[in-house]
Amino acid sequence: MGSVDAARLYRTLRGAFDAPRLSTAVRAQFPKDGPNAFDAAAFQLLYDDDFVRIPLNLADEIRGIIGLMGKAEASLQELRGLQSRIKTLEMQYRNAKREAERGLLKNRTKRLAEASRVEDLAAQLAQLRQRSLIATDAGQQLDRQRQRLLGEIEADPHLCDARWFGEQPVVVTHHGEFLAGYLNEINPTQLRGRTLAEVIKFGSQMS
Repeated sequence: MGSVDAARLYRTLRGAFDAPRLSTAVRAQFPKDGPNAFDAAAFQLLYDDDFVRIPLNLADEIRGIIGLMGKAEASLQELRGLQSRIKTLEMQYRNAKREAERGLLKNRTKRLAEASRVEDLAAQLAQLRQRSLIATDAGQQLDRQRQRLLGEIEADPHLCDARWFGEQPVVVTHHGEFLAGYLNEINPTQLRGRTLAEVIKFGSQMS
């Protein structure tokens, strides 16, 4: 177990147990860890010895959704701007159309210019509305992805107890549950500076 002592391993294993359920994290849009909240070295050792595991297909799916979240946020910002521009353009279009329909005594050049402006504004409006639909669909696509992921997690008995730990999906294995229970019976001060092998070998004498 290298330079990582049993205290760090136990603390990390307990952290996995106490982390939010994965389904809760999905609904909370995958919260980020605080500073120094995750001991990567200790977790790697627990992972290598099969005390915890990462459902790799699920982790890939979540990475994809988190990527979509970034795009959806950008789309939401764009949508707000588009909605404002659409309102302004709609007003300009109505005014231009009303002006173009007013009076038959205008010369031909002016009528053509006003008709051209109405057509131009109508084309701009159609383009903005199409972009608005695309931006709206990005948010709806993200919601569908999250709902599908929640359904997968809640339908799979192996994932219903999965946790969101280290900004990734984590499952504590049966070996991990046994180890946590074993270390829980030992005075925490006895875990410091000792390898896991030493604690397992002399555990009953250290309690």
